[in-house]
Amino acid sequence: MRQVLNWQCSHCGLHFTTWSKRERKFCSISCRSNSRKISQNEAWGKVSEKFWDRVDVRLPDDCWLWTGSKSHGYGNMRVGYETVRAHRIAWELHNREKLGDRMACHKCDVPLCCNPGHIYAGDILTNSRDMDDRGRRTGAALKGESSSGAILKEEDVRDIRHSTQLPEELEARYGISARQIKNIIKRRAWRHLV
Repeated sequence: MRQVLNWQCSHCGLHFTTWSKRERKFCSISCRSNSRKISQNEAWGKVSEKFWDRVDVRLPDDCWLWTGSKSHGYGNMRVGYETVRAHRIAWELHNREKLGDRMACHKCDVPLCCNPGHIYAGDILTNSRDMDDRGRRTGAALKGESSSGAILKEEDVRDIRHSTQLPEELEARYGISARQIKNIIKRRAWRHLV
């Protein structure tokens, strides 16, 4: 007959029983994972020193480039169990407040820059407008022939819309499907073009 053993959870203090002779420190998987997490305040207290060691600090008006790990052109750093963008950490350390749902936006257009004077807090709309104003938006977000995936020119789209030929006849000429030609004619595609 197996022996029932009594234990006390190291995280929540709950008394629990098991059949296993192996020592159990936690009553559940949840308590085990919560005990391993460093509180965010403890983690942020240690971040400042590590963070500034990885930044090439120069003159106040220059870009201070991140020298640590990078992803998609931006600097990254682990804070506890979370990976945070380096420029976001720079803003939060400098301003001594959390951004929360706001974004850390660059004034200088240099993704690796961590100079707090070059970073401002904004929302998604502000950041998107800033990208558009400075011509930094790339890929699928661009419209028309500015998009990297564009096959047609605006002139081709106008020709398709004014053509009397069937979409099936136009597909070989323009190198796109008849369905896409129908979408252009019905203004489901290239809507921005009048």
